[in-house]
Amino acid sequence: MLIICRLRIKEDTPVLGSCGKDINAKQLFRNVKLNQTETWFTKRKVSGVCLYIAARRTIKGLLIVVATKKPETMIEDYYKRWSIETLFGCLKSRGFDLESTHMTELDRMDKLMGVLALAFAWCLIAGHWKYGEAEGLPLNKHWRPAKSLFRLGLDMLRRVLKNGCSKSDQIDFQILLKVLSRT
Repeated sequence: MLIICRLRIKEDTPVLGSCGKDINAKQLFRNVKLNQTETWFTKRKVSGVCLYIAARRTIKGLLIVVATKKPETMIEDYYKRWSIETLFGCLKSRGFDLESTHMTELDRMDKLMGVLALAFAWCLIAGHWKYGEAEGLPLNKHWRPAKSLFRLGLDMLRRVLKNGCSKSDQIDFQILLKVLSRT
């Protein structure tokens, strides 16, 4: 199996322009509009290596520049990679603290990953159910939500499971079970 690298580069990374001079990647993609992708199908030198480059400007105006050896679907592949990174972050340091288990036995790890996958889905569904879509979350000064839908759902589930004695938390737990059963 061949793994193709999709490398995100900074906007100020020098790229060899068509006139033979280095220009910033930001300058090369200055005409990319919001929610638009542009791909260069001729190789450019990026940090001394000949690569294809593409860029996408998000709806919020952020320019994502990606470099690779194979140009097909490079932006879409990068976004998939980011989703996987986010999932691993939720399973590890930003959520379930997976690395603290110190497990090494493979069949136990398989079972744990299965349980964590269900718990992750439940937290994400609970966050969607309670707070709606991610676009509706309040943003901090870096244009990112202060908490993800996963984190909001995890916090809600923790509260309900921890304080199960109160009547309102028992009702919330019953609702969360129904939300999970619909998936």
